[in-house]
Amino acid sequence: MKLSVTPDPKFGLEILTPQNAANIRGCIQCGKCSSVCPLVRHREHYSPIEVVKSVTLGLKDIVLSSDEIWLCLTCQACTKICPAGIKFQNFMDDLREALKGKGVTDYILRCKRCGKEFTTTPILKFAEKLIPKEVKVYEDYLMLCPQCKAYVLLDKSAPWYGRGII
Repeated sequence: MKLSVTPDPKFGLEILTPQNAANIRGCIQCGKCSSVCPLVRHREHYSPIEVVKSVTLGLKDIVLSSDEIWLCLTCQACTKICPAGIKFQNFMDDLREALKGKGVTDYILRCKRCGKEFTTTPILKFAEKLIPKEVKVYEDYLMLCPQCKAYVLLDKSAPWYGRGII
């Protein structure tokens, strides 16, 4: 698939809320966000600042076809270190919501137990690589949201808990 690199100057304004569009325009391109991002250490070409640049430059085709926006762990390390006070998680949430609105849902994963959206396929693949092979994970554990993981672990470790049995 050939990607167009023709900038669409309205693209960022179309997909971001006015508040987040103003927020992201304050980016001073210092790169501190990339220096603390945990994904940068594990994925060679990932960089929060590159995602910001792609959106602000209006590189619509690149943003829409990339899995970069689905990789953000929303850990907020970038937000905490940013000297300009950019709320990067809000920016990523806007991007994800806009893409879902355009029908781009291939990357969304839903909890196998409750059906709630909880992560993305790029993040799950990233997490799977970090789990040592000798560690046993309950079947489908990675496909559960945090609340359901807690319930499943509690149910397996203390089946009597929460069932009225004393």
